Amino acid sequence: MTLKFIVTFQQGNNLPQLSKDHNIFRTNRQLTTVICRITMKTTIVTLFCLMLINFNSEVYGCKCDPSHKNAFCRADFVSRGIVQRKRTFASGAIEYEVDVKDNFKIKVKNVMKLRSNTNSCGVSLLTGSEYLISGEERSSPFLTFYKTNACFWIQNWKDIAMTTQIALSTRKFANC
Repeated sequence: MTLKFIVTFQQGNNLPQLSKDHNIFRTNRQLTTVICRITMKTTIVTLFCLMLINFNSEVYGCKCDPSHKNAFCRADFVSRGIVQRKRTFASGAIEYEVDVKDNFKIKVKNVMKLRSNTNSCGVSLLTGSEYLISGEERSSPFLTFYKTNACFWIQNWKDIAMTTQIALSTRKFANC
């Protein structure tokens, strides 16, 4: 004769007890219910932790000085231009082709290749819109390109105050 021991839960007690039970159907149903509850709790805790990790990376992913003057001084180039094209690469990089209308620091090409990322510090520019764009110049013997991110001064040109536009045009914006 063999005895079968099945894990059951006694009413009012959350700890499993080993007991000899002849009503296997009822016991299996209880066990299945307990396993489902444990699985749901584990899933909820796991999802909560993943959301918390994602939230923290978004919040702390990009810290910048919000001052336009500091962004202007830190930048290699500051230009006004219209975004003509946008290309997205598999790596997550974005390249904008910008028709440059005015330069406020160094002179950049009339058509600038501007790169950014899709991460939390990346910028998203609209094709056909005119922007004030600042960033870093990167060059090699064969190629010059320009990089920007949210820590530089990127702003729709029509949203910039007229006094700031005049100060930029007359080269009196910042004394770096």
